[in-house]
Amino acid sequence: MLKFFISAGEYSGDIHAAHLVRELKKIFPDAIFSGIGGDNMRREGVELIQHINDMGIIGFQEALRGVFKLRNLLKMSIEVIKNMDICIFVDYPGFNLKLSSYTKRAGKINYYYIAPQVWAWWNFRVKFIKKNFDYVFVILPFEEHFYRKYGIRVKYVGSPVLDSVLNAHVKEIKIPEGKKIIGLLPGSRYDEVRRLVPRLMKIKKILEEDRKDLHFLMSLVPDFKVGEEENLTILRGEAYEIMNASDFLIVASGTASLEAALFGKPMVVIYALSEFSWILAKLLARVKYASLVNILADEMVVPEFIQHIPEREIARLILEYLDNKELYNNTMSRILKIRDSLKPGAARRAALLIKKEVEKYGYA
Repeated sequence: MLKFFISAGEYSGDIHAAHLVRELKKIFPDAIFSGIGGDNMRREGVELIQHINDMGIIGFQEALRGVFKLRNLLKMSIEVIKNMDICIFVDYPGFNLKLSSYTKRAGKINYYYIAPQVWAWWNFRVKFIKKNFDYVFVILPFEEHFYRKYGIRVKYVGSPVLDSVLNAHVKEIKIPEGKKIIGLLPGSRYDEVRRLVPRLMKIKKILEEDRKDLHFLMSLVPDFKVGEEENLTILRGEAYEIMNASDFLIVASGTASLEAALFGKPMVVIYALSEFSWILAKLLARVKYASLVNILADEMVVPEFIQHIPEREIARLILEYLDNKELYNNTMSRILKIRDSLKPGAARRAALLIKKEVEKYGYA
């Protein structure tokens, strides 16, 4: 009986790992799955040794605070993996790359689904990935060429983010009539939400100084509280509904910016780290843009403001988009071209590649 260990350290990884497990179960119905993940993986039958709720680490300084917690999880994972056949790592490179070095030394087969974005930083992790992974499954078209030039076995399997959007059951949100809707999406990790929400509220207030025809929808994680405000609706776990209903979005940099693009919505992308994390990021970064939208287009399609966020400038930009139909439609057209450059079916394609690999190693 084939035994898989699958490690996903945050909410989006949990969703995509669950989709992969679902596809693998169609191929290996008797397989056993254990690992690190969340409620989505658990619903697919994965026996969790650790829930992701305590693993929301995003920056260098934040990682220092969580180092002891992750060290204990590493020890627990190594013990469980002794009885596994195949290890699949989903995103979350800070922890997964460390764990993969142990699993490789233990003779396990390692696959990376949603590989680290090492192309965005100095390439010191590339040799590590080549040494410790048998196959890397990437989700952005240009990543295949990047990894292949370093001699890494790699395949572009498609976009799991596109799959999530295409397969989502998006509900209609009741919104006030005659209002332009501004969606506020400060992220899914507590630290990023804590930093971005006060800035979003300032932008809201500035916009309300000039316009009375706006209503705001904010997506928040369950444990973050915001006081009641006029023209503000708080929704939890309904980010896609907000993207679908909004005329314009302010989005935290990361997967959410790509998801917003897949809904075809113009946006401003923002982000903030601790100052220490920001200084290190500036030293290590090798890309011109922060948002996936602009990275995929290789040009500035949507405005982005990282770390130092000028609230009045952003408010001015939003009003310009809302009042200039030509600018709005042109931006929407450029965003939709990015959507058309991606292909669906990532989890299914990855599962079929794993099937071929398993047969090669004599497990099937």
